[in-house]
Amino acid sequence: MKKSSGIPQRKAALIAGVSLLLMTVIAGFTYGYLHGNLVVAEDSQATMENLKSSTGMFYTEIFGWTVIFLLDGLVAWSLYHFFAKANRLLSFFSSFLRVLYTAVLGLAIYNLPKVMTIITDHLASVHMDSGTTEVMNYLNSFEDIWSKGLIIFGFHLMALGCLVFKADYVPKLWGVLLLIAGASYSYISTMHIFFLEIIEYLTVIESILTIPMIIGEVGFAIWLVARGGRNEKEIAPGTKPYLV
Repeated sequence: MKKSSGIPQRKAALIAGVSLLLMTVIAGFTYGYLHGNLVVAEDSQATMENLKSSTGMFYTEIFGWTVIFLLDGLVAWSLYHFFAKANRLLSFFSSFLRVLYTAVLGLAIYNLPKVMTIITDHLASVHMDSGTTEVMNYLNSFEDIWSKGLIIFGFHLMALGCLVFKADYVPKLWGVLLLIAGASYSYISTMHIFFLEIIEYLTVIESILTIPMIIGEVGFAIWLVARGGRNEKEIAPGTKPYLV
């Protein structure tokens, strides 16, 4: 198979796929476990106590988000090279959307070291009630900015889905799944920003849409690692080159 913009498609697929899978694991630990255990929604005092007693966990969370930020940039670069052969302009646009999302994520992450500064000052302060409101403001700002960024991320996935339909070396099923995943991300994030008054309804919708979101993202990452960029000669005789 021909090279795309200077690097082999197989190499681009491996970089993108491995990076995406690493991000999935790190994000699950960083947001699902660390952030989920440290931050108590609607309870600033409990959140403050958690942060004071588990500063190591919060430092780890900041580190995890930083790694995710860097991997996102690597994914944008490698996916551009993987899809450039199919449509260079659309591939550039898709990667640009991911870079834009990554920039928004970086802006969100910027709030977290500010939280750590306040916690450090708080531990050394005799004013035990100081800083709680600021901490929650920064944490809420992190969540709000990141949520807005996920709208852009959803459009990135939809652009990837369109690229799949233009690439004769990727199964079209992934195009369908990426389009669904992207639309789900953008829809859920938009609803969380503008319609929080129906949070219970949103929780149900999100739990349903999480399934295609995971299948679309993680499934495509696994395909990239297993088969992305491989030509027919590299695949065992008797098998078809681009089956899922």
